[in-house]
Amino acid sequence: HVVFADSVFQMTKRIYYPYMGTVSEGEAHCGGSYDYEIHANEGYHISSISLDYATEPAIDSLRIADSVVTVSDIHANHHMIVDFALNTYDVTVSANEFGTITPDGDLTPSHGDVLTFTLAAMNPCHELVTLTLNDEDVTDQIVADQFTWTADTDAVIVATFAPIMYAMNVVYDPASTGLGTVNAGTVECDSTYQYNIVANHGSHIESYTLNGVTTTLGTNDDTLATVDIVAASQDTTLTVLFAI
Repeated sequence: HVVFADSVFQMTKRIYYPYMGTVSEGEAHCGGSYDYEIHANEGYHISSISLDYATEPAIDSLRIADSVVTVSDIHANHHMIVDFALNTYDVTVSANEFGTITPDGDLTPSHGDVLTFTLAAMNPCHELVTLTLNDEDVTDQIVADQFTWTADTDAVIVATFAPIMYAMNVVYDPASTGLGTVNAGTVECDSTYQYNIVANHGSHIESYTLNGVTTTLGTNDDTLATVDIVAASQDTTLTVLFAI
């Protein structure tokens, strides 16, 4: 009576740079199958796979992090060679017409690269409104007009600037209720805003106060007046008193 032992074959591996990823290895029985489990560490991807020195189709551009290669109907030892590579990312950086971000354009950082972007409005009358990274608002991460990011994914970075706007406020003296109107609004920095003071029928403009200075009118003919805010540089409040 003869007993034949089941043949066992060695499923071995080689990794060019072991710190970049792992590949399983083990044993397989004759006629069986074995799964080579391939895993790239964070920031890396599988760049090439070779089973018994026969290279698999190129996969580097696919940036695959995990793969399983199944060897079936095994009748011999097999050897897997895997190479990993550091990820590189496609990063697009831009700003609108009211400011700049540098560097800008199309960048290709490697995983772990630290990028510092400098932001600047086109002039003192413009300001940064938002900075987004892949549609996420990261404005609060800006320090001293610089944003620092460690590359770990493809990204679109957009800086949005806008003109600074100032509020042109109006306060009516309590005695003026229902006696006239004044236009409140907003104005761009360094632009001119005109307040139009209009007394209702049977009323007149008694006075108005701007920046602590009061201008007194007070006659029945004072039903219309304008006040110009030239080269606006701050929020402004005009206080108006109408009288009968």
